Amino acid sequence: MPANDVQQCASGLESSAASSSLLRPADGLVPPSRELDEVVYPYEDDIAMACDTEHGETTADIWNALDIYCASRPNAYRGTNMLVYYERYDITKRVTPDHFIVFDARRPIGRNYRIWDAGKPPDVVWELAPYSDMKGDPEEKKELYRQLGVPEYWWYDSSGELDGPRLQGFQLVNGQYRKLPAVRRGRNSRWVKSPLLGLEHRFNGQRLRLWDPSAREYLNTIREAEEGRLKEIALRETARKRWQRARERRFRVLKRLQRERARTLRAERRAAAS
Repeated sequence: MPANDVQQCASGLESSAASSSLLRPADGLVPPSRELDEVVYPYEDDIAMACDTEHGETTADIWNALDIYCASRPNAYRGTNMLVYYERYDITKRVTPDHFIVFDARRPIGRNYRIWDAGKPPDVVWELAPYSDMKGDPEEKKELYRQLGVPEYWWYDSSGELDGPRLQGFQLVNGQYRKLPAVRRGRNSRWVKSPLLGLEHRFNGQRLRLWDPSAREYLNTIREAEEGRLKEIALRETARKRWQRARERRFRVLKRLQRERARTLRAERRAAAS
């Protein structure tokens, strides 16, 4: 695919100086020659990731919840801190969402995500880092995702550094992002539903959770998944010990019956001999 195919396909792509500045090369990287037939696209970089405890825990929690979501959907793929390349032959044109989901990608996804190979940009993108994160300004990323045609963009201010709601969702409509409506429950609780996923993003002032309305339950966080795993191990161990005790009881009963049978046989022999 030519280098400008992604831009031609992206919804609402603009050529203004403000927009083009979003597509500038990553710091310290030099664009390769467009005449190269093959380019090696790195799958990792040296940009800082989690920069506070809240961000790290939220990233892990959403990672596990999205894994559960994708487990029953073979056409869905979850990417976490994966380099997303959006212009062929140029390794500098890339972005690293905290999480993304793509449906019906054209090719299997490897260690990075190349839009021209997948046939489409990610369908849903999450940025969970605080505003001061080194990974980039969320408003600039939002504009880039809009240019690339990402249907849904989610922003969560894990550190609470910004004024306004810490949880916001946006849907691409006619080439522009429109904020998804929020439902308030109490003073701090805020729910925003994803039209594409059918999941509710719920923030209670302390934690961000994903709620499945069809199952009427939260998708497990990584801590809950670990607690569930440990509970399952404990239940299996309890069942094993119960089976072992029952086996030992059966063995004792069998030995007692054998002893009683032996005494009966000896008594019968003595009676027959007399």
